Amino acid sequence: MLTNEPHRFGLLRTLTDAFLTFKRVGPHAVMDNIDLLVAHLDVANQKVAELETKYRELSDHAAELERKLTARRLTNGQTEYFNARFEPDGRGGYKNQPICPLCLHVMRSDRGGKDYFKCTKCGEEAYFSGADLPEVISELPAPSSSAG
Repeated sequence: MLTNEPHRFGLLRTLTDAFLTFKRVGPHAVMDNIDLLVAHLDVANQKVAELETKYRELSDHAAELERKLTARRLTNGQTEYFNARFEPDGRGGYKNQPICPLCLHVMRSDRGGKDYFKCTKCGEEAYFSGADLPEVISELPAPSSSAG
């Protein structure tokens, strides 16, 4: 009950001050001040609504980025190199099939290996061509022993 006492005193003081102001300046001045306060309150409420909308948009965007980040985490001993993922082949090396780091679908190289690898779903490109694949795979670190 002690925590409510200062609040009650503050409310009583505010009402007393309002009454004395009303008595001193007259009802028209008080009404003008009330109109001004209402206008400021309307502007403040509009800003709050805009901020709430922006907050929801940013929250949705953050959730989407978190989903994308979760999807990008390397799993099962995968390695990412030159904007492509490689999976271990189970024999101490890597499969000859790059995977898109964004959507995790297969990447292909056309024109006899002259084109850069490109995702068959989202179009993301790796930083090497089909002809470079053996050299790229040779540059990868050895797969971790926990793969499989």
